[in-house]
Amino acid sequence: MSGLTALGIPGGEARIRSDLDRIIRDVRDAAHGDTLAGVVLLGGYARGEGAVVEMDDGTWRGFNDYDLLLVFEGEPADRAMYAALSKSLAADLEIDFVDLGIALRDELVDPPATLFWFELGEIGKVLWQDAESADVVIPRIDPGTIPGAEEGAMLLLNRGMALLWAGARLWGDPPPALPDVAFSVIAAHKVVLAAGDAHLLAQGTYSVYQAERRARLESEPPSWAGDGFGAAYAAACEFRRSPAPTTVEACRELWVRSRDHHEAGFRHLENLRLRTTLARWEDHSRRSRDAAYRRRLGSPRGVASAIRRRLRGGAVIPPTDLFFGRLSGLLYGPSPADWSSSDLAAWKSRAMELVQQWHP
Repeated sequence: MSGLTALGIPGGEARIRSDLDRIIRDVRDAAHGDTLAGVVLLGGYARGEGAVVEMDDGTWRGFNDYDLLLVFEGEPADRAMYAALSKSLAADLEIDFVDLGIALRDELVDPPATLFWFELGEIGKVLWQDAESADVVIPRIDPGTIPGAEEGAMLLLNRGMALLWAGARLWGDPPPALPDVAFSVIAAHKVVLAAGDAHLLAQGTYSVYQAERRARLESEPPSWAGDGFGAAYAAACEFRRSPAPTTVEACRELWVRSRDHHEAGFRHLENLRLRTTLARWEDHSRRSRDAAYRRRLGSPRGVASAIRRRLRGGAVIPPTDLFFGRLSGLLYGPSPADWSSSDLAAWKSRAMELVQQWHP
């Protein structure tokens, strides 16, 4: 396997490979009753862009998360067990998250044209596969088939939820603990990257590699980008390569600036996705909901899917479509630093409720 990290430090590379070996062993042990066909590496380490952190004793650790996809021949008996395993692995490996996604082999035959499946096809690395099963073949997606505005808006929605979660952890009493500050710094930088990346998706010029995305944004800055966006995107790229700690006050300032960049990018993407002009965010929830109904019920297949969801006791419109307006209603506005303690407490409660609905 080629290099996994941006800096290529031998001790860091060795630690990441050791961690991935441990994850594979534990997953295989846990899957003894399921038909596990393969384990695929995704994310920054698959691109060779991952980061590592040197500890006080000179050892190295992975940074932020490991992204893996577990491919099964058939439906695993207990998906929740793998979710629990991801948390225990993260604790043991001293990293924030170990994301263990699940896919069935049939899903690899004709995947949807989404950013996830496109990146999987471009950079996914099969770390292990069952010798008694057929090879795990990673599908390739034609980038021209990806609905750029839809996927870009979804990327910003996902990163915006993390930024909202970070904000709820940064303000109030008692002051945030070091893990909360570390999480918030990562979320703030990621949201700036997402604003630029979503723009490239909508333009049809997205690349799976960070250096290429950065170069494209520098050569053609987005028309919606305000002062400081280029510098913020460059700083976020450097943070991904070599993360560094910061103070609570600097983190709060970074959160506010990143929130403003996210708002500008999100407004642009939502205007494209909804084919409208959002004069104020108060209209966003209604317009997003109306667009979801048109999209979901505008074809026989969409109507059939809505009926099936309803028969299973679900909503006609999937909850994901309704989160767009809810996020903008909570994330944008005055800085939490300017609120009264009672207003701040109410905002934090609503923010955490939404985040938990989004990522239970």
